[in-house]
Amino acid sequence: MVHSFADYLQKGKTILTNYYHSQMPISNQSVVVERMLQKIYLGGVPVKGKIDKLVFEGASVVIVDYKSGSVAKAMASLQPPTEQQPLGGDYWRQALFYLLLVRAAMPNKQVDTVVFDFLEPNQLQEYYQHTIVANNEQLKEVQQQIASVWQQIQQKNWRTGCGKMHCQWCHMARVYNW
Repeated sequence: MVHSFADYLQKGKTILTNYYHSQMPISNQSVVVERMLQKIYLGGVPVKGKIDKLVFEGASVVIVDYKSGSVAKAMASLQPPTEQQPLGGDYWRQALFYLLLVRAAMPNKQVDTVVFDFLEPNQLQEYYQHTIVANNEQLKEVQQQIASVWQQIQQKNWRTGCGKMHCQWCHMARVYNW
């Protein structure tokens, strides 16, 4: 089934309208939306990122990242490291990166929590939020990953990658013998 741009536009309007009306009663908080954080250094590595929403609660800040798509399909990406997935899921690593980024940008604030807020309801028509609170050891591991990747980039070492057969970047590295 082929969907047109108009179909996707209508679906997006419906999803966002329903989400807004369901969440409006709880949204009277002190917030900053779409905050671009630049010129931040994590252990000497320059990083930047755009945060969907920062919620200020006194000296604490909660990071909110909005996600579209199926909650069920996102569950693996939200998981911390396991034997099968030693680096953790993509969203989990994103959460830890955001924690490191916001902590560096706002050193006088307590920043411990990232909430992934899904815009589409689950099968029970309920909106789902997933909260990630990382410990210092996990944050240190992700910061080491960032430093390692930065070092590889600086050395123009393109040989490493995820190793997945269908990854376009790994495929280019194999084709061009990087």
